[in-house]
Amino acid sequence: MSETVACKIFTLIYASSPPRVSDEILLAPKAKLDDGKIHLSYLEGSNCCSTLCGLLRLEDGTHEKDPRFKSIQVDQFRVETDSKTAAALYSLDGERLDTNGAVTVRIHPKVLNVFCIGN
Repeated sequence: MSETVACKIFTLIYASSPPRVSDEILLAPKAKLDDGKIHLSYLEGSNCCSTLCGLLRLEDGTHEKDPRFKSIQVDQFRVETDSKTAAALYSLDGERLDTNGAVTVRIHPKVLNVFCIGN
């Protein structure tokens, strides 16, 4: 497994397995639900106006054309905050996650089977 280290300031970090995170947000257009990868998207540091514009681009997937948005596929990742900066807010599926300033996310492929029954 290769390792990438990014020591930068990020405004937004979002990880997803499916392409869409809601009806309105197409976060990872190339993602497939069963590809065994975490699609990690992040916005490198910017001002509030640029961040808001970037968030609005998530709706139709045009955020991929913004050079400040990066998207990579990973098996796992770790986010650590710099103790000299303001505390980060971590949210896991909409719920606030209390942590000591670091969080590690790892995918477990083929752990869950999903069955759909049609009418």
